[in-house]
Amino acid sequence: MLAVQAELGRLAEWRLSDLERQASDLTDQRRDLLRFLDGELVFSGLFAATMMRRLHGLEESGAVLNGRTEAQAARSLEEQGRLRRVERMVKAVECEARRVDDARQLVEAIEIALNRLA
Repeated sequence: MLAVQAELGRLAEWRLSDLERQASDLTDQRRDLLRFLDGELVFSGLFAATMMRRLHGLEESGAVLNGRTEAQAARSLEEQGRLRRVERMVKAVECEARRVDDARQLVEAIEIALNRLA
């Protein structure tokens, strides 16, 4: 159970990293397009309209990606919380198992001592 939850946490982190990489790529594309438009003093209206549509598309993609990134970040935090809860449960079960084993060993030791006296 702990291994599965740890793997789910890693998967959520990987998805978040991928979304952040995509956001960085979009930012780079937007910056390159703006730099190109700033450098071009003379270009036709049709070309300018195409570039502006592309820029608008990048902005829309960025907005969608930001929403997905926020949602994935929330899921990642949830997975981290679940992992911590599972770790605490495993630790509690291990502690209880040690306590039961210690009690069993004590009972066995008492029985052996009583058998020697008898």
